[in-house]
Formats: sequence, C-alpha cells, structure tokens
Amino acid sequence: MNHLAGASGQVTLPAQTVIDVLLLWGGSLFSVCGVAYSYYQDLEKFKKEHEEEERVDSEHGLMFVRGKRTGGKWIAVCPTCHSPADTTTGLLRCGNKKCGWQVLFPASRLEEVTSKL
Repeated sequence: MNHLAGASGQVTLPAQTVIDVLLLWGGSLFSVCGVAYSYYQDLEKFKKEHEEEERVDSEHGLMFVRGKRTGGKWIAVCPTCHSPADTTTGLLRCGNKKCGWQVLFPASRLEEVTSKL
C-alpha cells in the first residue's frame, strides 16, 4: 500500500519532495539546453569554416563550388547530389556511382567555363 495515497487513492506529496523534484527536473533541463547550445555554436563555427560558394553555369547546366575543401579552386559538382564530378572519361558525370547524373560536356572545356565564373 502506498503511504502517500489518501483514502480516495489520491497521492499527496510533501512540499519539500515536490520542490526537490522540480529543482532536479529544472536543473536537468538547463543542463541539456546548455549542451545543445554548445553543439549549436560548434556547428555554426564548422559551417563558417567550411563555407563554399556555388555557381551555376546556366548555359551548359553545370554547377561549380569553391571553398576550403576545393583548395579555393572552382570544381564541377553534380547538381543532383553535390558530389564532385568525374572527368576521367573526358565527359562530366557524377563521382557517386549511385547517382547516375552525366552530361555531354567535354571535360577539356571546364577551364574555359570556370574562368568566366
């Protein structure tokens, strides 16, 4: 039998117990929010450090990015999944084999297009 329950079955708690529970809950919530805010700050810092410019060459339907991961140079990327384009075949296709994007554009002309970006 619960010693905190009255005859009607209603549970009553001592005021100090209620205060202790609320303080514990509030402290836990405050702690979780602090951790979440710390992760948010880290994410914003990471995003700023890894910012990239994106440009689309609408004449040829090509997308290019430039940033830290590209060494500050414009590189062609897949407009569907943003993976770096594969130019080993002489044409442009997505480097992600699961994507399947490709375009009939000679890789030899990429420098000409990037010089206009």
